[in-house]
Amino acid sequence: MKNLILALLSLVFANEALSQKEIEVSFDKSVIIIYGNSNDAGNNVKAFTVGRKESIGAKSMGNKLVLQALEDGFLETNIFVELSNGKYFNYLLKYNNNPKRLVHEELNDVAQSMAQRNDASQPAVQNQWGAVFVAQRTENKPVTPDNMQRNLHALISGKERDFIYDVAEISHRMKVWCGGIYVTDERKYIYKVSIENNSNADYEIGVVDVKVTDKGKALRSKVKSEVSLEQHVNNAGIVVPGNNKKEIYVVTDQVTVEANKKLLITLWEKYPGSRNFSLELENTHLVGVRRL
Repeated sequence: MKNLILALLSLVFANEALSQKEIEVSFDKSVIIIYGNSNDAGNNVKAFTVGRKESIGAKSMGNKLVLQALEDGFLETNIFVELSNGKYFNYLLKYNNNPKRLVHEELNDVAQSMAQRNDASQPAVQNQWGAVFVAQRTENKPVTPDNMQRNLHALISGKERDFIYDVAEISHRMKVWCGGIYVTDERKYIYKVSIENNSNADYEIGVVDVKVTDKGKALRSKVKSEVSLEQHVNNAGIVVPGNNKKEIYVVTDQVTVEANKKLLITLWEKYPGSRNFSLELENTHLVGVRRL
């Protein structure tokens, strides 16, 4: 708890304001906050602190935080939450015995920004837990890695033509290439990777790896990703059927490399398959990104 408070104070003194969201809490009903995908341990609640402990009862369960009022009609208070991935959230808690929403879902940064880019004319709907999403992009489902892929596909595919033509690998009667890199306002890089399977054997991705390496030498460091890329792809269950083509979108933090280094994106086929593909990107590719 002490570490959480010190971390919060450091954020304040660094002028890095935490966004504050209002949540209605009831004496008779439990309210739950869900942080991303439960398969990503980074989304688990690490610690929390309540402004008025006599007013609010809080319990963490993995990537979920359950809130309930301990006194009827409590005065307005707040709660700070820290996740295992280092992210912080600040909520303003208000009393309402009949909350408008009983479940709140915190989207990851990329999925959140993609959802906000939907046209205002698209109908907003509520899923069975009360979370609001745009119907066309999320199909009335919580945001998961699979849905995030769909959001990115709807945003980029068909609207943005390939502009990288020299990053590809052809083998096993398949072609894999990176056709473009895009940067968001949140300084996230989105790599558009196309997979063309000209064989009769389905291709299922097991792991996508992103590393910075010296040219012609061993691995030096990994690129910090928005979510675990291995978890990201495994959860999506991406399969490219035989004689078909599919696009996937790999998301990392913004990255550039020195002239003697390269960014390596590797697709590993799910075990026991051994059709693996590596795409080498140089700094000229990484600084030639297009803004979404």
